[in-house]
Amino acid sequence: MKNSLINWTHALLISLLFSLSACSYSPNMLKEAYSELGIEFANDLKQTINLTPSQNARLNHYVTELMKWHRQNKLPQYSQIFTRLASTVQQETPSIPVFQNALMQLNGMPHFEQARHLTSQLADIADTLSANQVLQLVKSLNNEYQKEKYEIKTKKLVNEFTQGMEQLFAFAEVPLNAKQKKILKDESVKFHDQRWYELQYGKAWNIRLISLLKKPRNPQFKAQFTQIWNNRRVKYTGKVLQQRQQDIKRQAKLFSTLIAMFDQDKKNKLALKLQSISDTFSELANQ
Repeated sequence: MKNSLINWTHALLISLLFSLSACSYSPNMLKEAYSELGIEFANDLKQTINLTPSQNARLNHYVTELMKWHRQNKLPQYSQIFTRLASTVQQETPSIPVFQNALMQLNGMPHFEQARHLTSQLADIADTLSANQVLQLVKSLNNEYQKEKYEIKTKKLVNEFTQGMEQLFAFAEVPLNAKQKKILKDESVKFHDQRWYELQYGKAWNIRLISLLKKPRNPQFKAQFTQIWNNRRVKYTGKVLQQRQQDIKRQAKLFSTLIAMFDQDKKNKLALKLQSISDTFSELANQ
């Protein structure tokens, strides 16, 4: 698992999109990658805990229902967002508010935590975990925490950010030129590094979950598990929230600046890619 249970859903779809960047975008590749999303979600749990056949079957059922909900409820929303992006990138000066709204709405993709009506199924599975399985989970979470802690210490945010932005444009087959890359590099140092905050938030969430799992014969287990699981997304408050809001505005402005530097042919090409993503999400939603 990446960082902690709290961050896996976001990492899955973002890595899913980035994994395609080397080969550039195509509808079929996006469809194939999306079809693997539920499998990856389930495998992430199965690699953490050695499930019994019964637990495994119940988890597979949960994931099937989760992906059905996601196709019907989230993909239409994503489709609308990418349609708006496709329209704005063709403008002489792309709309900063459109990018800002898209960044806020897409944050946390694929938003599995919003399927709250399904959490009771996970709670029923969690309530059957043995003491040995809970120990397996503890060990896995501790290993992932140490791994992520090391990565934060050794990998600079500026490098991760610039690489991620360049990959997104390469994914759409409109790579940045040298001048754009310099602007990106100069702006990237202005973003706040909140990875440590997110890591510690995830650690605290993990502790709450493990504490609950270690309580045998708890009559309030299902309700407490549901409350913890449905609130696993990182919450930003105070100064950290202000910094995050500033960064979203800064990134929206950066997107607008970089795209405004493209000639009209590249803008049109980018718009076609974004609209194709929108159309693909729409098609998947109707399957």
